[in-house]
Amino acid sequence: MQLPNSAMSAQQPGFSSVYSTLPRRPAQRIKVGMVLDHPYPGCPRVERQLVTLVNCGYEVHVLCRQSEQAGQMTEEAIQGLYVHRVNPASESASLRRHFLGWSENSYRWLRRGIRWIHRTLWGTDPDWEVLIHHFVKSFGIQILHVQGLPLLTTALRVAQKANIMTVADLYHHDPARLSQTSLPRAYDPVLQKHPPALSWKQRSARKHWEQLEKQAAWMADHVIVWSEESRRRLMSAGVPPYHISVLENTIDRNELHPDHPVDTATARWYRSRFVLTYVGFMEGAERGLETLLHSMAQLKHEMPELFLLLIGPIEPDYHQALLRQIHALELTQHVECLGWMSPQHYGTFFHATDIIVSPHLNTEDLCSRIPDPIYLAQAHGRAIIASQLPDVARYLTRTQSGLLYEPGNATELADRIRTLFQDEALRHHLGNNGRMAMELNHHWAATSERTLTTLYRDLEGQEAEPILPVYQRPVMVTS
Repeated sequence: MQLPNSAMSAQQPGFSSVYSTLPRRPAQRIKVGMVLDHPYPGCPRVERQLVTLVNCGYEVHVLCRQSEQAGQMTEEAIQGLYVHRVNPASESASLRRHFLGWSENSYRWLRRGIRWIHRTLWGTDPDWEVLIHHFVKSFGIQILHVQGLPLLTTALRVAQKANIMTVADLYHHDPARLSQTSLPRAYDPVLQKHPPALSWKQRSARKHWEQLEKQAAWMADHVIVWSEESRRRLMSAGVPPYHISVLENTIDRNELHPDHPVDTATARWYRSRFVLTYVGFMEGAERGLETLLHSMAQLKHEMPELFLLLIGPIEPDYHQALLRQIHALELTQHVECLGWMSPQHYGTFFHATDIIVSPHLNTEDLCSRIPDPIYLAQAHGRAIIASQLPDVARYLTRTQSGLLYEPGNATELADRIRTLFQDEALRHHLGNNGRMAMELNHHWAATSERTLTTLYRDLEGQEAEPILPVYQRPVMVTS
């Protein structure tokens, strides 16, 4: 980013001027700035949104954290958009020191006080506020698109001063996730009826984040959520329904890599097995993998060819816990953990897969969206077995592409696996239904056109609303 001339002449660390050398697209209609609290892109969902906006003719800038990858450029053009990577603590501090004329040691104690005041009074991050302010000012941002709740109040504060529009993108159930109160309900019925009590600190943090989310949803010009369950939750907090859009996290058909050949040797190795595949993050009990392992333990003698593939990033500590459970259940010959792999290699393993399993437990965060593997399974024409989370249940019932079971119930999951093992025709029927649903209506080009593209077209002709305190906003009356 471009500093004022006086700051650049002082050669203080901060925003760079690389942007002036980057290629520009002519005849842009409006400038969009997306703010990420993680390195770019972080996940395919964010990348899909950004590429869609670029393809619609917008000039798109991304402000994100600098990753730990060595040699990464602080600014570059990627797929027609401009990525600006920053280290919030060091760069905002150097900006403030420059304008105050203080040394680093003298500024350190002041910075601690500034952070405490901002977080306590306004729920904002002063380091990010400095960076977002210069981001907006340097590039003439007209719409600020903020991913997640942690930086939303900070961005809204900047937007209020700059009189620009904001889009709040709430993918997670952040009050539960950030306060660590999204506790999984284990398959033990006692724990289902009597979940562990929350600590005072968790309850206080939960209340804090819920209040911030409610205020931020009111203050933003529009809110994007990723499931009907999230929309209902915000509406119950008083946010008007017309203020919220639901954007399905479908996949782009271009991501399926049809040009990548299937590794026939690998696929042949799995041919004699009945393969279940789990795709997704593996970081804790909420993913439901313990339920899946217990169901396999019930079936291993009845179905000796049963085999489970685990694909996705896995936390080291959780990996060790899973290995211990696999050994305890005597499933070492029935489970293989492949870890993270590039999506271009999915085709080989999906070709060998009979059923895609989504065993997530019923936590508030996981109920806030439909998992990616559901759409991946449909794209590859595979039958699905999923836990009966609200939005997942509605979607699979509507598309008739999978079977459901009670979250955490290993016996019921084993029954669903047995049903599809014994009925090949049903497996193919569910898989074909899923592929047809994806090809006709549930792919990214269709869902983004219905929601994201339409939203931005509507915002183009609007002016930013004055940001009022919640008590001054009109109250939605519900029956």
